[in-house]
Formats: sequence, C-alpha cells, structure tokens
Amino acid sequence: GERREVRKGYYTTVVTDIALDWLQRDHGGKPWMMILGHKATHSFYTPEPKYAHAFDDVKVSYPESAFSLDDKPTWIKERLSTWHGIYGPLFEWRKNFPDDSPAAVKDFAAMTRAYWSTLLSVDDSVGRLYELLRQRGELDNTIIVFMGDNGLLNGEDGMVDKRTMHEASIRIPMLVRYPGLTAATQPKVIEKQVLTIDMAPSLLELCGAPPLANIHGKSWVSL
Repeated sequence: GERREVRKGYYTTVVTDIALDWLQRDHGGKPWMMILGHKATHSFYTPEPKYAHAFDDVKVSYPESAFSLDDKPTWIKERLSTWHGIYGPLFEWRKNFPDDSPAAVKDFAAMTRAYWSTLLSVDDSVGRLYELLRQRGELDNTIIVFMGDNGLLNGEDGMVDKRTMHEASIRIPMLVRYPGLTAATQPKVIEKQVLTIDMAPSLLELCGAPPLANIHGKSWVSL
C-alpha cells in the first residue's frame, strides 16, 4: 500500500535527492546505514547536461601501452576489434550532443571526455551528502566510505572494460572518513592490500558490533 513517487531527471542527481530526503527522516535516535550506488560512470556515458561540454577542449590520447602489443599473447591482439578492444563497437556511438559540437564524434576521446564528465556529477553528489551531514551536526558521528566496485581499462594494452585483470585496472579507490580512526590529523594512506570483502568486518568493528562467524575478509581498522 506504500505510494512510490516517480522522479524524473538525471539519475545521479535524482538518486542523491532521494538519499538526502531519507537522511532527513526521523530515525528514532537509532543508528542507520545507507548505501548509495552511482551508475553514472558505467558506459554508455551520458553526462549531466550542465557538464556535457566540460572537457571539450581537453586533448585526449590513447595510453602508450594501447599499441605496444608485440610481446603480448595472441588473444590480447585478437581482442582489439571485439567489444572489449579499442577498435571494437564500444566506440561506435554518438553522445547526446548537438551535431555541431566538437565532442559529437565517434571516437576514443569523446568517450573518455564523457566518462570524466559523469564523474563531476558524482562529485556534486558526495558534496551535497557531506554538507547535509555537516549542517545536521552528524558529520563526525558518521562513517563515510567512498569506493568503487571494479577497475576499468581505458585503452591500456588495447583494451577497454573490466574483465581482464591487468595492473592498470585491478585497483579501486577506497576512502574512509571517521574522526578518531587515525591518530594524526592528516589523512593516512595505507599501502597494505585491502579488499572489498574486508569492508563488512571493518564496519562491524568500528560500530562496536561483535564479529560475525565465518565472515569473509578481515578488518582493516588496526591498520
């Protein structure tokens, strides 16, 4: 019997609006957890209209390794013209720009610029959520985790997408903000390997909850 409101607009902005509304609900003084998954950086990349031309004047070149394939296995060379290669159909698309725009071309540079542009909207989203928590006095009592789900090849070794485990795409960002987590006032960079499966036990420890039996991963709090 719950009525669901359908909101229209750019997905990244709309889903952030919904998240902000949810954060401002009365949670009865109880702890809460919210997971917000942005899809803006998934192809095909469609920038928010206000950022559609943000990188039009930026020169984009293929990575140096894109054409250094002489010592690579045959299967890598054969991927060049497939969906996961730089000569494949992934680039055969036209962004939602006017035909007279310099970005309205079917090429690697246009896709890369569109990819960057979608990130600007994610930036806005994180900033809006951060600011609301600050205004409500909840910022320093909230664990904020910013992370991706996989790396992405963008021309390296002649490939695109995420399905081949190369060094250029195997690492993902994982940023954590929680006052008191580190002794120093400056951000701390952890060089040791941390995995996505380590997130659950880490959050449990930070919240003072008992660890789950047979859980995958290890807490990185002690790091």
